Amino acid sequence: METLQQVQRLAGQHKNIVHAHKARARAMVYHTLAEALAEPALGIKGRLLEAATTGAWVLGSTACRQAALTLAQLPMPEIESLRHSYARLMTTPGQRPVALYESLHRQGCLMGQSTRDVERYYQALGLTPVDGELPDHASVELALLGCLTTAEAEAQTAGDSRLASRLGAEQRFFLRNHAGVWLPEVGVAFAAAGDPFYAAAGRLLSEFLAEELVGRKRKKQKSSTRLPALKDPSACTLCGLCVGSCRLGALRVIESAANTALTLNQSKCTGCNRCVNTCPEGALFLSTPISLGSFCEITSGYQTMRQSPRAGCPKCNRPTVSQAELDAVFARLQPDPAMQRRLSLCVECKSWS
Repeated sequence: METLQQVQRLAGQHKNIVHAHKARARAMVYHTLAEALAEPALGIKGRLLEAATTGAWVLGSTACRQAALTLAQLPMPEIESLRHSYARLMTTPGQRPVALYESLHRQGCLMGQSTRDVERYYQALGLTPVDGELPDHASVELALLGCLTTAEAEAQTAGDSRLASRLGAEQRFFLRNHAGVWLPEVGVAFAAAGDPFYAAAGRLLSEFLAEELVGRKRKKQKSSTRLPALKDPSACTLCGLCVGSCRLGALRVIESAANTALTLNQSKCTGCNRCVNTCPEGALFLSTPISLGSFCEITSGYQTMRQSPRAGCPKCNRPTVSQAELDAVFARLQPDPAMQRRLSLCVECKSWS
């Protein structure tokens, strides 16, 4: 038995090492692409060739393999030539310049909604862009993905699978909502440029991000991602705090005139564990995917996990909060009958009473 446990432990350690090796390769590609899309730097062609070669061998990436073959045939570009080509991409007369800011690309203006959304996301992660660049610049977004994959590699090396899974979820979120939405189009624009180096860098950017998006989606579908479930449905008070913690919208509280329901869309959930950590009742835990077929589907893709009738205002009879939430309040406060009646009133009747 002890030998079997040792073998299993060694197998787990080997798996973590493999995942960490792959994460470092992806981080290398992201960081080098970030450098390529910033101001031209000396030796960038050699570093991008090294990153593409590593990605081809370690990840089996077709995009990296093609980029490595192309870059290997190019002469080492002069730094002044790169600067001239980079400036021409940004300022070619009579042509739409390449927009290297997400808000400029998506909303047509600098410091738009995308800038604010990305900045808030960085703040939520406790990160601050360096070098005084706007947070939605292409190089900054790619550097963020590089940082997340580097951290994922470190977590895998340390054997912290929970942290590694969370970092993987953050990468999927940022790819699906930001970098993967607009940077492939920037890559296509670079690929159409006259400069051979930037054409190769652009193709790598566009095709590598496409591989990341498709590959991570398949990985999510094939893996046994654990999903939130209720230990005891009656322990859930339908307070909605878990919904507020879910960045991907996998959890929703849906109300009708008669009922309040906590619902889950399994296809949107990455098993990040935020909802479990947020639940004040400790009612949630992560479990292997289960069938919710015994519950009705309220809206497209969302099925009920917990349902409670809505309480009625004792004065006007209009529906208020869920009975489950009201019962939880009464259980905590132990109010007298007069206070209990007041707490049961709707907002309008409270204001008149």
